[in-house]
Parts: sequence; structure tokens; C-alpha cells
Amino acid sequence: MTLALRHGRPRALAGLLLVVIAIGVVPSGARAADPDQDGLTSSFETKWSHTDPTVADTDADGTPDGKEDPDRDGLPNRWEQHLVLDPRSADSDGDGRRDGKEDADGDRLGNRFEIATTRTDPTSTDSDQDGIRDGAEDRDQDRLSDAGEYRFGTRPSVADSDGDGTDDWHEDSDHDGVRDGLAQDSRRVPSGLTPSLANPKDRPASWEACHVRQGVSRPIICKYRAAGPKVVLFGDSHALQWRGALQRVADDRGWRLYFVTKSACPVARIRLHAADCAEWRKQAIERITAIHPAMIVTSEHDTYNVAGAISGADGDRQWRAGLTWTLKRLAAVSSNVVLLGDSPVWIDSARCLPQHLGDIAACATRRGPATHRPRLTDDRAAAKAAGVRYASTFPLTCPYDPCPPVIDQLLVAYDTGHMTVAFSRTLWRGLSALLPNP
Repeated sequence: MTLALRHGRPRALAGLLLVVIAIGVVPSGARAADPDQDGLTSSFETKWSHTDPTVADTDADGTPDGKEDPDRDGLPNRWEQHLVLDPRSADSDGDGRRDGKEDADGDRLGNRFEIATTRTDPTSTDSDQDGIRDGAEDRDQDRLSDAGEYRFGTRPSVADSDGDGTDDWHEDSDHDGVRDGLAQDSRRVPSGLTPSLANPKDRPASWEACHVRQGVSRPIICKYRAAGPKVVLFGDSHALQWRGALQRVADDRGWRLYFVTKSACPVARIRLHAADCAEWRKQAIERITAIHPAMIVTSEHDTYNVAGAISGADGDRQWRAGLTWTLKRLAAVSSNVVLLGDSPVWIDSARCLPQHLGDIAACATRRGPATHRPRLTDDRAAAKAAGVRYASTFPLTCPYDPCPPVIDQLLVAYDTGHMTVAFSRTLWRGLSALLPNP
């Protein structure tokens, strides 16, 4: 069979992109197009699989036509149809790689692996819509991502695939002297990295205009969407980094957002050497009170030095007290207050990756140093004392160990403490799950 290919797909099959086939289920609206209910449209059976569109099992071998795999590429016919591939060619685009090994959605998982092993959708980068991309999932909690499990041939549902007493993260499957966990991101920086290393800080100019700089004590209030329940994002630049995700949540839930953020000014009422922060915080809370928000989402960098603290323990004590004070003030303004836990401390990817273009893993950050910080306990305690919700964001921002600098083709952070806008936006479903409906 000769096929005219465009971008690796048969041209005649392009129209089938509009046909949605659920795994093992044919939508009621597709019954007319699939009279024998085998998961294949009549057009596909006639033109491509060469099966009888009126008989569910054309060759009467006990396997429905939709589940047949005539080209033995690991993809049943119904998935060849869904992926717009040729069911009679194991390598539809002729690139030397079998269709089952292709990665249709770019999540570093082969098509067949997603269908048969992880039970994810090879056309969706986030099949369960939890904000974590399929390749970055760690379903067996062994700290090895599903993409790492696929790479090294281990099972993503079992922490110790071979049952030898060593979990998959600590194995050295390719015998190169490096643990699989540490080597799971050993690959080149992708050519389509988003944002690019030439412009990693990808914030729009409008965001910069809404964010108060150091030395300024007067708050700037910016609004997104004209109607809906009022939700305020309040904090420093570590709060601002969630704006991309929060805007997508607002679009989904119909919220009206207000942004009240300032560089280097924590939510916690602590003493700093800079004099402008205390006045900004005071005025910001007054402005937020006047908005009458249905919910306040707040976050901050949690490693500020407390001016005048006589020891680290004294600084932590003042931090907890200062954060509790602010959270109680916010709780008096809104019955829904959520403190988002701080993001990891990453290796500076913008500086590191240009020096390691052939090995992303060289710029990964071990989860322990990146996420286990003393003030996390203080943050949780302050939230509890103030009667507000605390939500850890580490499962979203560091889904496996080491914390990756790049997930699929997305640059995670543009420096040691701030997510890129592109990555933040992908986390919106995960963020949405952390926030109540006001």
C-alpha cells in the first residue's frame, strides 16, 4: 500500500482527527459511523484496515477488528485510527521507528507503552489532568519518573520491578556506574525548548507593570477578568510566578482576579533591612480589605533573613509569628485563605544548561536540598494557628527526584527560585485542585 504522507501521517486519514475514540468505548454519536461497534469507523475499515464495517470480527478469530494488530507494531487498529496511522504499516512515516515506539504527544513515553503499561492517552501530555505531565508522573512513588521507567525498562507501577531488594531509582540498568534515578534526565536540551535559553524569563510586559519593585511602598492592583467571584493573589515574586496558572484556573472557574505583589517583600510581618516593605504590606492589606475578596491566595519565598535576629532559631520564631499575624489579618478579610507552599530551590538553569547542552541531568537538583527547608514546618504551623489552608506545591514543581530543569520541552525555572510562565501555565489543573470554590 502506498500512502502520501504529510508530517508523518497519511493525508487521507487527516479527517479522522475529528473522530474521538475512548478506550474500549464508542460514543453514542459515532454509532452511525461505526455500525458494527468494533471501535472503527466504516471509512477507516474500508480504506485502511480492509475489514468489514458491518462485522465486528471480520476474520472470526475471536478478536474484534478494533483490537487487531495486523502490522504487529504494538498498536491495535482503533489506536492506529486515533493516532492517524496506517494499520498495515509498522512504520507509517518511514522514519525507521515503529509506530508503537513513536511518541505522538512528546511526553517521552512511547505510544504502545502509554496504551498497554501506564494506561495513559498517547495523544495527551496530561491524561489524568492533574497538572503533572504523563512522563513526569511517579505512580509507584519510587522517585523515578514514568519516562525514566520507560527509558530503563522498569515497571512504573512497582517500586522494585525485579524484586531484588533494590528499588528502581537505585538500579543501574545500563551498567554505566550511575543510578537510574540520577541518569533519568540524561538527554540533550531539546531544540524546541520553551521558553528558550536566550529569553528564559518569559513574563509579559503587562505582568512587570503590575509588580511593585524594591524601593516602592505604594501597592499596584491589577485585575484580570471583569466579573465573577473576587480572588486575590498576594505576596512576593514567588506568588507572582503562579499568575500564569491562576489565570487559567480563573478562566475555567469564572473568577475575577486581583494581583497584589511586590519584589522581595514577604507576606510574613518581619523586620527587614529595606524600609519600604512594611509600609507596602500595610497598604496592600488595606486595599485587599476594600476589595472584599471571596478568596485570597498567598505565597512567598520562605528564606528571608530577619533583621535583628540573634540566631537562626530566633529568626524562625519571628518568621512564624509574623506569618501567623498576617494570615490572621487575611482570614478576617476572607473566609477562604490559602497559603501556597514555596517552590523548590533549583539549580539556575539559565546559567547551567548552556554549559551542559548535551546532558540535562547535570542541571537537575536533588529533591532533598531543594525542598526540605526548616521554615516549611513554620509555614504549616502558622497556617494552622491562623485557621487557613496550607497547600504544598512540591508535587507539582518537583514531581520526581532529582527535580528536573526541563520537563518534556518545557524549561521549568528561569533562576533558582522562579518558574517560567510556560511551565506555570501547565500546572493550572494541579493548582485548581488545591483551591476551594469561594
